[in-house]
Amino acid sequence: MEIGCAVATGELVDEADVASDRVDEDSNDESRALDGIRRTLDDAECRQFATNQEHALLVLAVGDTVAIARAHPEIYVPHRPGAEVNEADAVSFSVRAAVFDLAARLHLSEQTVHSHLHIADTLQTRLPLLRDVFVAGLAPYLQVRAAVEASGVVSDPQAIARYDAEASDAACRLAPGAFRRRMKRRAGQLATEPVQVRHDRAHAERRVEFDPAADGMAWLHLYVAAVDAVRIDARLTRTATRLRHEDGQTKTKAQLRADAAVAWLAGDGTPTAAIVRPYLLVDPDGVGQLEGYGQVDPARSGRALRDCPSFGRLYTDPLRPARLTLDRRAYRPSRAQREWLTLRYSLDADAADYTSVDAEVDHVREWQDGGSTDIENLLPLKPRLHRLKSTTGITITARPGGGIRVTTPTGYDSHPPPGGTGSAPGRLNAPSGYADAPPGYAGRRPTEDTDGPPF
Repeated sequence: MEIGCAVATGELVDEADVASDRVDEDSNDESRALDGIRRTLDDAECRQFATNQEHALLVLAVGDTVAIARAHPEIYVPHRPGAEVNEADAVSFSVRAAVFDLAARLHLSEQTVHSHLHIADTLQTRLPLLRDVFVAGLAPYLQVRAAVEASGVVSDPQAIARYDAEASDAACRLAPGAFRRRMKRRAGQLATEPVQVRHDRAHAERRVEFDPAADGMAWLHLYVAAVDAVRIDARLTRTATRLRHEDGQTKTKAQLRADAAVAWLAGDGTPTAAIVRPYLLVDPDGVGQLEGYGQVDPARSGRALRDCPSFGRLYTDPLRPARLTLDRRAYRPSRAQREWLTLRYSLDADAADYTSVDAEVDHVREWQDGGSTDIENLLPLKPRLHRLKSTTGITITARPGGGIRVTTPTGYDSHPPPGGTGSAPGRLNAPSGYADAPPGYAGRRPTEDTDGPPF
């Protein structure tokens, strides 16, 4: 494949040069217009190839980072006198810390980092041909991810080699939808495990996920067996159809299906109806701030306050203030402290990635090291972060001006002090090769002397 693209020599097309060659919209010169659109198409194609390459290098860099952390757990899990961390736990926490470090530096979720890690490991160990076309910029990330996901059912070495060859060829030619369908079908043909075994493994991962949306709405996702999903869908449809024919009904079938699902899951009208205790702050205009979600409309704010059985008492109560400072003998935070910390950090957008409604209140300075059980030394950290902070060299502290400050043993600092050099965001001019790699590293980024991809 030959492409007139500067990316082949490691250089991007100069935007100023491209802009100067843009076609004049008022021009009637067909030849000039054709030349202009060819140049813009070439520009788009070049940038797509460059994007593919950079995405590949990012994914592989994630895999290499975790490989180093796995081989050298002492980077993230320093030896501490009296600490009971065996070798297996040290490796596990080192991997978790590396994923956390990557997520903080790259401003990605840890779930996305884990996805990159799975893709990198699969490309390295099972799909080397697909890895090569990915690094060359010939295969887009969406195709590569789809191929990796589908390949999980193929275990025979010869079968996975055939799958790799077909995927590396098709990824360069097919659109994402067509490619995904083809590779899922091919993976099923090459699979050696019985369908029942594969279903049982997938069924063990069933779950419900909550995904906030705009305008006071949210998505609720169910990952369940297909048979159960069909049953649920059929019952929702029958219920909505029956209600749709009632006199005076104005709701659409889609709205009725959604309302029925909410009523069933929440148990409305039953003895076991869901009773929750959300934190809701309402401003003078009636707009509410729902902890764990964000802004909700005045109508729902008012309804929540109307139905609320009681109001919590926090330290702002001038008559009976809650006690937020405990003496040194108290280790466990009080209920008032937990409520205040949850409210305080729920209103802080900078802390959203680290705190949650089901947070475990953690001592910033460990209690056994002299830390007090006061709100200034407590953080409502997400459960997965509680032991990570206690076991590894990662520090998570409250900032005096609000928010959370995170530092890692590799030098990352989310909020460096004034005059500090900081870390993650500023290394855009780093060299293309990885210098001074520690033992166990298998870096793949081309050095400055390496030729570009063979377009």
